[in-house]
Amino acid sequence: MKIYLPEARQNQDQVSSYFYEGKIPDSFGIDSSQQGQLQVKADIRISGDKVFLEGTLNADFTAVCSRCLKVFTRHLDVDFNETFNLYEGIPPKESPAELALKAANELTIYGDNFYLDEYLRQVFLLAQGYRSLCRDDCQGICPMCGADLNQGRCGCVRDEEIDPRLKVLKDFFPGS
Repeated sequence: MKIYLPEARQNQDQVSSYFYEGKIPDSFGIDSSQQGQLQVKADIRISGDKVFLEGTLNADFTAVCSRCLKVFTRHLDVDFNETFNLYEGIPPKESPAELALKAANELTIYGDNFYLDEYLRQVFLLAQGYRSLCRDDCQGICPMCGADLNQGRCGCVRDEEIDPRLKVLKDFFPGS
């Protein structure tokens, strides 16, 4: 998603709305098995040297459960609100340390085009979380036979062989 800033600057301090609907871009870096639909509604307001971005990201895509390895459809609704610093022309000549400090503390835009792909990719990835679960109480699979424990017990006899060096830790968690 690209926004041409000189056009948006003509409406200084007024909100410009943008909309994208289509497949999740390849630039989001998800594997092809997860492809799905993405919808982005964004409102942009430019005031002085600041660009205010506010909107929602909705996505429907396939994911693999981290516990039971089943493929399921996942839906994300994410609101975002960000402020970017707008710089005219090319980046100033600053030392690498100054540029690194600025990059760590500011979201900056150089030039006439505002590319939202990287920012939206980060919003998308952060909203997914560390693990995808088909449901919150997913039991996963049996480590012995690989049966889906969501379907019921598998009948495997699990010997509680604990590494002797770790046996002391069992006393810290009674009932486990």
